Amino acid sequence: MYRESPVLVHSMSALLGLPRAQVVITTLGSLGSVLMRQKRENRKRPAEMTSPQVEEEEVAIEGRVFQVLRCKAVSVPKEKIVDTTGAGDSFVAGVLSSLLNERESSKALCSEWLADLATERLKAALINGSEVAAIKIQGSGIDALPYRNTIKWQ
Repeated sequence: MYRESPVLVHSMSALLGLPRAQVVITTLGSLGSVLMRQKRENRKRPAEMTSPQVEEEEVAIEGRVFQVLRCKAVSVPKEKIVDTTGAGDSFVAGVLSSLLNERESSKALCSEWLADLATERLKAALINGSEVAAIKIQGSGIDALPYRNTIKWQ
């Protein structure tokens, strides 16, 4: 990831230098998404989730070490794509819904909780966001958004 897109990774690391910023996610359209956060040694590490959809690497920039997750977009045949408007917003909704599923909503997205969240939960959230976006682009408008109970959540 770093070798392919050094400018993107440097930009994301700069955003992580902002106060209270713990996680940065960038969408890349049909190429998927990238999540970055500062590496912590004491982070919880449950059993590894193996998924060919998400690649993980560590990147050192200016003395800081970052964890980078790259999630491939769910492949949708060209003939099934109706409207890509709102795909990024749908991705974000899928990621947030997945994370909110983990915790009571009043504390779910506080910065320290996100910073300590297990890598496997973040991988699952990226995959879920990709699934929601893939469903959305196969229809038009708000009616194309999937209902929560129709998604196979990771």
